[in-house]
Amino acid sequence: MPVVYELGKTINTPYGPGVCVSTGSRTNAGTEVVPAQIKLRSWTLANNKNPTLYTHNNDWEVQVPDITVGCDVKTPYGRGRVVRLEDTVEDVYEELPVCAEVLLTEWRLAGGSRARCYLGLKELEWVERKKFGELSSVEKIETANEKREEAKIPLSKNDLEAAAALYNQACFYLQTIDNESLFNNEDRAALLECMVACKNNGAMCSVKLKRWKEANQMATEAVMLLDAMYKQRGKMIHKCLNKMGLDDETLFHTWRCKGLYYASQARAEMKDYENAVELLKTAMALSGSVPSLASWDAKIKKLCAACKARAEALKKREKKAAKKMFGGGGGKEKKEEKKKVASPARKAAPDSPMSPIPPRFEPKGELIPPPAEKIKEFGGEVKKVDVEKEKEKEKEGEEEGVDSERKEEEEVGFLAEHGEALLVLGVGAVAIALIAWLRKK
Repeated sequence: MPVVYELGKTINTPYGPGVCVSTGSRTNAGTEVVPAQIKLRSWTLANNKNPTLYTHNNDWEVQVPDITVGCDVKTPYGRGRVVRLEDTVEDVYEELPVCAEVLLTEWRLAGGSRARCYLGLKELEWVERKKFGELSSVEKIETANEKREEAKIPLSKNDLEAAAALYNQACFYLQTIDNESLFNNEDRAALLECMVACKNNGAMCSVKLKRWKEANQMATEAVMLLDAMYKQRGKMIHKCLNKMGLDDETLFHTWRCKGLYYASQARAEMKDYENAVELLKTAMALSGSVPSLASWDAKIKKLCAACKARAEALKKREKKAAKKMFGGGGGKEKKEEKKKVASPARKAAPDSPMSPIPPRFEPKGELIPPPAEKIKEFGGEVKKVDVEKEKEKEKEGEEEGVDSERKEEEEVGFLAEHGEALLVLGVGAVAIALIAWLRKK
């Protein structure tokens, strides 16, 4: 069934202009089925909300927005976008009061060239711009190129934040494109060219904004794309890029050199000096072979020298920190030197507590007992000892100890063998005694 009004159209109602928020429906005979809803804009209710008008009248005037540069239009040749408005674009169209130059977006000429048409405003119909989900792969590439062109304006004003945002938006559009949805090599070449340019320019903005991780990621991705293209040189996409005006010097030297420089600069700021130096060596090999990159060659050499100096300084700091933490090397040698050097004797008064300690007396040979006369002088007694009796006593003591050990072992062995039986007997005896006692009671 036909709708009453199209969604989003501005309607001039008797109560003021409003926007259609619900299309409604009606039969072919004009009988109302579902009314359309129009949100009035010119006045509000007591609760400060815009009123909603329900109507099935489809005779009210529908406002058409003015056709301006950048708006989407529908032409007899397909959908397009207005890129210029002039009284007369060329002499052929002098009879037209106003002429619009429209860049067609739905199809292309052979070789991937864009088609343009010059039409009067009466031949154009304003249409809403497609949403992101409605864009085709080719339209996404065109939108990314538009963002890329828009970024030149803030770049000229040194507005790096705005430029970086536009380059990120362009990369987002391109990253959502499925390569299989592109049916010709010209579109694939356009995708690659736009992607590399936006990545390199976005990396440049990120470096100036000191967003090192983002700069490293974007520049590395640009270099990876160019490396992959270098391996496929001579094939159809490479030939399409050459037809677009991109020679091998621009692709594999200039753009690649810039990507390597931005990636190495970001890695150097992240203290990844080894990888930064490796990338800079590759960049120096590229810049040194092309005279047009002489200025870049000087920048690359300067950055490479700075990275090497920073790497050496970092190693020295790490060594110093390790020495402080672990005491440094040569510890054993110092201890051996201390052992070899004899410590000087302490000099102090003999009565002072710091006087040197006399050496310990260590007898040499067997000790000889003092004679009996000396013992008597000090009040001691000398007794004669019968050596044989003492030996017999020692033997008897040893035999008694052996017998006691044997008895203990026998007792332990008996308990180990008959312990459970003895336990059962003991429990049984206790039980019998308990029963007898209970019977007496």
